[in-house]
Amino acid sequence: MLIDQYPGAQLGQEPQLLQLVKSGDIEFAIISSANTATISPQAGVMSLHFLFRNADHVVKALADQKVIDAIKAMIDETTQGLHVIATGSQGVRNVYSKKEIHNVADLKGVKIRVQATATEDAIFPAYGAQTVHMPFGSVYTSLQTGVVDVAENGVNVYLANKQGPYATLGLIRNAGEILLGQHTPFSAGNYAIGVPAALPTSGFARVTSGVTVLSYLKATSVAHLTAEGLARVRPVIERLGRYEEFPAHVLAVEARGGPA
Repeated sequence: MLIDQYPGAQLGQEPQLLQLVKSGDIEFAIISSANTATISPQAGVMSLHFLFRNADHVVKALADQKVIDAIKAMIDETTQGLHVIATGSQGVRNVYSKKEIHNVADLKGVKIRVQATATEDAIFPAYGAQTVHMPFGSVYTSLQTGVVDVAENGVNVYLANKQGPYATLGLIRNAGEILLGQHTPFSAGNYAIGVPAALPTSGFARVTSGVTVLSYLKATSVAHLTAEGLARVRPVIERLGRYEEFPAHVLAVEARGGPA
């Protein structure tokens, strides 16, 4: 099975993706429980604070078949055109800001970016904080410029934003096309910046590159060896020529430098 991936909100934010799944425009998407609450309010229960004791408790709960069945039933009963395939977790959420946050009292009076759900909008104001809604891609810049004072998410998500889209580039070994950042949609690659969608499929990115404008340019290779240069590469040519049983290749070298 081949899966076309569109990372970096290229098809829209998560609430929009839910609607695209419902309409059949995309087959499936990975959506947080908080954003799922925009169409199934009961899903907001997963956003209740201090619901789990620790990270191990999260893993144990989400691996419990009874919990999984309950989540699937909840979505089936409250939405149309959507079904839960699987559940997972990116870890517990943390708050991060320019100032240290040690307890709930430290959140009083701050502007905190949250996902646009009734659960978040009820809990954080109870701490004395002001909730702010914005697309995820704008969060880190907004923290830097002071549009918000605090954000909340998993530590892994914070680190990915802090280090920028190039942080994981060195870890990718096989890809025909890599679009970095929130402002590099696939349509820009197709139509404007020379990174078209004709890519290696079925695993061929391991052995070939993506199709670019260079693929359609005619090229001629030019080489010039000096006598000294030929002498340096002669052992390689002779060894490969004999191995592949191409005696003329070997003779072509010997004729220019005498027998080895």
